[in-house]
Amino acid sequence: MNRRLRICIKEWMAAIVIFLCNGVLWWYFRSYLNFMIAMLMLFAVIASAALLWKERNKIRVEAVLPTDAVGKNTAIPLLIQAENDGRWMFPIRVKYTLSNDFTGGCKECQYMGVAKPSGENGVHDMLTMKHYGNLAVHITQVCVYDFLHLFYLDDCARRDSWVVAAPANSQHSEQVERRIAHLMPEESFRRSPDYSADYEIREYRPQDSMRDIHWKLTAKQDKLMVRERLSEGKPAVNVLLALSPNADENDARMEVLDGLCRQLLEEKYSMKLYWSKETYHLKSVDISSPEELDVAIYEILSGTGIANGGNVSELFGDEHPGEEAITVGGDAPILSEEPRQ
Repeated sequence: MNRRLRICIKEWMAAIVIFLCNGVLWWYFRSYLNFMIAMLMLFAVIASAALLWKERNKIRVEAVLPTDAVGKNTAIPLLIQAENDGRWMFPIRVKYTLSNDFTGGCKECQYMGVAKPSGENGVHDMLTMKHYGNLAVHITQVCVYDFLHLFYLDDCARRDSWVVAAPANSQHSEQVERRIAHLMPEESFRRSPDYSADYEIREYRPQDSMRDIHWKLTAKQDKLMVRERLSEGKPAVNVLLALSPNADENDARMEVLDGLCRQLLEEKYSMKLYWSKETYHLKSVDISSPEELDVAIYEILSGTGIANGGNVSELFGDEHPGEEAITVGGDAPILSEEPRQ
């Protein structure tokens, strides 16, 4: 990384004014004290810049969020941490943004403090996710100043962080539960009697899909293991997710989708989930386990949710004419409008 010292213009202008005033006093009084002050000022500037340059690779800033997914309206601890492996402390300024990719919301924040050597540095904050989605903390700028605030570095090492607020970690309302029960499929969707949910567990092969990896068994055996279905039944139940321009409505639809899919899995269904990521583009994923459902939900929440509305039904009809599907969302709103006060 190409590092270089930059100057703080306002602070330099103030320093130059002080230096010139001292020079005028020295010229008028011919004082030895004013001469020594001028030399000390020059020495302090050089020493301050040299110390900052020497410690330029020893300061890092990272954002720390919980590693596990959280629910909506829960407190999330955030730490903007400044690590200093050197021997000197330096003033530091950190700018970062909080953004929800699913809702498109974004907020800019700033932290001013001191990066102490081998100490607790940073700012602790508590965040609350008002909507489902992928909360990302992006550190946009890190400025490390010298003691006199005349120079600074703005290319220090930094690391972002993110956390997903998913409906699986929130309690469903009665209205959502009723909607899930209403959308449960009829008997015509059930599998044939010869359907088998048995799987063969084997090691990963290069041609295998990443979605077939058995992650829990992989973690235990320290090698990639794949779950391969031995027999296939009728086609999977098609589930369509229609997103809305309203963030609250999308939250309810995500809760219905999560609860519906988990209920289908309990009823021994497998599914094919469809949603529209971009205009006239249909995204799909096969789901036959709760782990695959979590991955699909996280993928949806990591994209843009305020787009396309009911286009997913039209796209599905064009690509799969004549096939039945369960639609979550669509024209009928899940949330009822409450009277305004």
